[in-house]
Amino acid sequence: CTGPGACFAVGDGVLLTDHKGMWSTSSSALAGGLNCRPQGCIGATATGIGILKSGAWQYQSVPGTQVQAFACSNWPACTAFGSNVNSATESTYVHGQWTTQMLSVLGEFHSVGAASCSTATRCALVSGDTDYMDAVFTGFMLVGSGISWQAVSAVAPPNIKLFGQPSIDSAACSGSGCVGVADYMQSANNNLWNRGLIVERLGGIWKSISAPAPSSQSSPPVEELGFQMFNYAYQGQP
Repeated sequence: CTGPGACFAVGDGVLLTDHKGMWSTSSSALAGGLNCRPQGCIGATATGIGILKSGAWQYQSVPGTQVQAFACSNWPACTAFGSNVNSATESTYVHGQWTTQMLSVLGEFHSVGAASCSTATRCALVSGDTDYMDAVFTGFMLVGSGISWQAVSAVAPPNIKLFGQPSIDSAACSGSGCVGVADYMQSANNNLWNRGLIVERLGGIWKSISAPAPSSQSSPPVEELGFQMFNYAYQGQP
């Protein structure tokens, strides 16, 4: 939203525009990754970006990358993150031109699912890589910029039985710090429980802090049905 009653949403080639509570629909090249401020909006297309200026969308290509996420530390000074073949990319807009670099230093980090920047040199990236069940499997985020990145892992509490590994799903940066939000699956009593983690830097050390669980777990766990379906589909058991 650029302000009260002025919001946008995109999906499947459609742009939804809110004007004081009245929504309209139009076709659009936008594919996602919207980042809106009072000054305007910027979003991803299949080949570049779309920028909302003075009520009209303007499109431009970003060479060498498929844009997947934006982070704006001082709008419209935004950084575009995406992928090219098997490498994540970082694109910056300098002197009227986009410059793209491969982030090969990221190893298995092939694409970007979400990004946040508080300054030009302080960003957090969350992987967009998925496994064969379409689940994000990268259990870390990257903090930094350019060619200087630190991998920060989400760590589940000790002495529990895990189903898979923790996964960081989103991140946000403000000032000199960044925080990640993660989840993991705990196996207990033949069920799977979805647990939350907050990943933040405390006293110079990155720590994973458990999000408070519901006061009562008398109801079935969220993942129970999914677990039963997984058994049926992949192990031939009802």
